Amino acid sequence: MELRVTNLEDLVRTLDVPGVTVGRNPGTDRLIEEGSRTVWLVVDESSGERVSGPAWSEHFSTRHTETLIEQAGIGLRERGAWAVRVPGLKSTMDVFAARLEVGRSVIMSAARPVTPNQPPPADETAILTRLTTAMAACLVHGESLFQELRTRVEHQAAEQEMLRLARGEIFIGTVAEREERIRQQRERELWEKLCREAESANRAKSEFLSNISHELRTPLTAILGYADMLSEESDPQARAEHLEVIRRQGRTLLTLVDDILELSVLDKGNVRVETRECRPWQVAEEVLEWARPQADSRGLAVRAEYHFPIPSLIHTDPRRLRQILMHLLSNAVKFTERGEVVLGVRWVKKIGGKSQILYSVRDTGPGIEPEDLARLFEPFHQLDGTSTRRHGGLGLGLTIAQRLAQALDGTLEVSSRPGEGSTFTVCLDAELLPGVELLHRLPADSSAPREAATGAEPTADANPAEDGSSIAHGRILLVEDSPENRRMIGRFLQLAGWQPEMAENGLEGWQAAIQSLKEGRPFELILMDMQMPVMDGYEACAKLRQAGWRGPILALTAHALSEDREKCLQAGCDDYLTKPIRRDVLVEAVRRYMNPQRTAAVDSAG
Repeated sequence: MELRVTNLEDLVRTLDVPGVTVGRNPGTDRLIEEGSRTVWLVVDESSGERVSGPAWSEHFSTRHTETLIEQAGIGLRERGAWAVRVPGLKSTMDVFAARLEVGRSVIMSAARPVTPNQPPPADETAILTRLTTAMAACLVHGESLFQELRTRVEHQAAEQEMLRLARGEIFIGTVAEREERIRQQRERELWEKLCREAESANRAKSEFLSNISHELRTPLTAILGYADMLSEESDPQARAEHLEVIRRQGRTLLTLVDDILELSVLDKGNVRVETRECRPWQVAEEVLEWARPQADSRGLAVRAEYHFPIPSLIHTDPRRLRQILMHLLSNAVKFTERGEVVLGVRWVKKIGGKSQILYSVRDTGPGIEPEDLARLFEPFHQLDGTSTRRHGGLGLGLTIAQRLAQALDGTLEVSSRPGEGSTFTVCLDAELLPGVELLHRLPADSSAPREAATGAEPTADANPAEDGSSIAHGRILLVEDSPENRRMIGRFLQLAGWQPEMAENGLEGWQAAIQSLKEGRPFELILMDMQMPVMDGYEACAKLRQAGWRGPILALTAHALSEDREKCLQAGCDDYLTKPIRRDVLVEAVRRYMNPQRTAAVDSAG
């Protein structure tokens, strides 16, 4: 559709807007200013096509726009004009709509920020007057922009003419001199641009390093301080409390490092997505179980809210989906002082479009100001960046959640009211798979064993050797250059029933393994650190495989990116564990490779 205006002055006279006359005057200036704050939308009811002003999307999301169109259509069935006051992306907006007949039926809508102390109009005449005034303001504003553009074009043409005259009549000099001046000017402009970019990058780097330093030093201070206190403390209960603080701060430190590495992978576009069928309600229950201890410690309630029906199965990457929801729940619990955090699950079937599964995390926290919403998903951005802020963190959780949602071909949206709380909604395509039923309540087996949520900590640190299922025989070679890590990992294995042999670098490890082959008593498992002096783990593994070593090799490394895992496997390792190494994870991996037949039998039985 195209809206044609042949005579703006006649339109202004016909509207008879108070205080406005033809020509530039204070009334017209006010109307131009109002036009700059007004956005508009025209919808063809027969085809559903719509045309909007360039700024409409800055105030309303696509889903919000569809809702407004649907509400306007219903409201205009009984009235000639319709108005509503709704929250926009930046501020609260008054929306006016009317149905026009211009050869076909169209709905014309205009919206502008709420005027303080002015209630929305109620009767049709007042609504039509406001709508007409708003559209006139848009036209006058458009005319003003056109006049400004025409003036700029005229000025540019005049400058070009002056330059032509200068070249032909005024400028005295050679072609080489002119080209040299132009070259110098371009170099100066390029240098100024590079300087500005360098200054901006330097500021961003300084802010990043400042945040990193603060967030890393805080748990490190606690770890070192409580370690000193632990060495001097004799009371068993106090020692246990000190150890718990060290463990908790260590987990905080590990979370910070994991977030930085995760963002690095997402920035490179190397995120791995493994889609498969999964139960949408089970994902929700898993992440709620993970978040419940954190919520309990703050006196908050966390619960699920299902809007049935929902599919019994969807096709997505459940691990990545859990990561997204864990970031959102963690944020909601951290910033909510009292009340509750609700995880909602809803399936929406769109007519003529793709069906979607929506996970929403709603809290009763302080909410977010409209001006802060635009920068909410920027990395390292925090709503309170002052030195007196109450909540720590690097400001990466929402950035990671949004980029993971995009990796799943979905979106992450937010709506918030200051003082009332916020709602973050993950929208993923979820067509109903063939043969999959819709659930109208949770199944009876919803308490069945579930996958562990990624990042969840064990609820108890039980001794793996006490369950009676450990294999206390078999030769293990531990190759690790750090004395502290060698002693710690060796102790973990001893507590589980094994007596590992040690090597300090890749060369010693390779020699010990080859010697065990010659003696006819090869090691049943090699635990190999990958970064060591003399000979690193990659070279040692490669040489062992070339020499015919067929036994399992388990990589132990502090390099935690996906490409690091691939590098270890390509070198000849069978599996990969990242440092810091959890005792239960290490023992389980060793058992799996020390007794693969038993593990396979257990897995098949499960």
